Amino acid sequence: MKGMNGRLRVLAIVLAFSLLLIMSTGAASVLADSQGGISPTPNSPAADTNVWQVLKTRSTSLLWDVWGSSGGEAFAVGDYGTLLDFNGNGWSTIPSGTANGIYSIWGSAANDIFGVGYLGTIIHFNGSKWSTMSSGTTDCFLGVWGTASNNVYAVGDGGTIMHYDGKTWSEIPSGTKYSLYGVWGLSPDDVYIYGSCSLLIHWDGSAWKSLIGDLEGA
Repeated sequence: MKGMNGRLRVLAIVLAFSLLLIMSTGAASVLADSQGGISPTPNSPAADTNVWQVLKTRSTSLLWDVWGSSGGEAFAVGDYGTLLDFNGNGWSTIPSGTANGIYSIWGSAANDIFGVGYLGTIIHFNGSKWSTMSSGTTDCFLGVWGTASNNVYAVGDGGTIMHYDGKTWSEIPSGTKYSLYGVWGLSPDDVYIYGSCSLLIHWDGSAWKSLIGDLEGA
C-alpha cells in the first residue's frame, strides 16, 4: 500500500507527534504502543509520578494513535478497525464499524471524535455511538486534526487533504503527491502538515505553502 511501506517509521513519527501534543496540551493521559499495550503518562492517576507503567488492553492489534478528553476518557485506534475505550479504570474493545485500519484519532470534545485510516475510512463518535462517514476518497488517511467540529482536516497518501465543514468532507489541493503523515495547528489560520521527504507545509488562512521541502513529488 502506497505510503505505508515504512510502517514502523510512520508509527514512530505518529507516536512522537502524539507525545508532543499530549505534553503541550495535557488533553490525554495515555499513550499507545506497538504491542497493543497502553502506557499512562506521568500525570495519570493510574501511574506512579516517576515511573511509566504498561496497562494491558487484551488487544493483539498494532495500535497507531490515542486521544483523550479532559473528562478522563480515552480512545486508542489500530489495525483491522481496532477501537479501544478507556473509562478511567481499564480498557475495553468496542465496535468501530469497520475492518479497515484506523491510523489517527482526534476530537474537538468528548462527544465529537474522528478516526481516519485505510481506504479513506472515517469514523465519528457523537457522544453515544460510533458511525462511519463518507470521505469521497479511497486514499489512505494517516492523520486527523481540527480546531472545531466544523473545521477538521484529514491527510494521507498522494498528498491528500480533506476538510470537514461540519456537514461534508471535501478535497483541498495540496500541491504535492507526497504522502502526508500528520496535521496540527494553533488556529484555523495557522495549520501545519508534515509528510514524506521531510516535507512541511503551512496554511496561513489563504494558501498552502511549503516551509521545508519541495511540493513536487512523485
